[in-house]
Amino acid sequence: VGVGRSFQRLYQISKGSCRTEISGQVLSVLLQNEVFGETSFVDEDPTSNDCSIVTDCDGVELLIIEGYFINVLMQTREGFSGRFYHYLGMILASRLARLDL
Repeated sequence: VGVGRSFQRLYQISKGSCRTEISGQVLSVLLQNEVFGETSFVDEDPTSNDCSIVTDCDGVELLIIEGYFINVLMQTREGFSGRFYHYLGMILASRLARLDL
């Protein structure tokens, strides 16, 4: 994700693992069934870092959900918005708990 780019997408690792890096520094390791891209839904500002998602193995598979479709569900399904943001909050809380501060 390049600096200044704005997008809304959720990615789920359906097979394999990845890591997030900024300027070559590893921020986190993401395993099968983990989700990333969630901050694009809670922070509408373009990215301020040049973040990379990297894998060291072949055969990594990602499921991608475009923000457009999530926004349609928010507008058409009562209660979806609250459940969605609760889910994102749980992901972010889990990430914070794993940080070594």
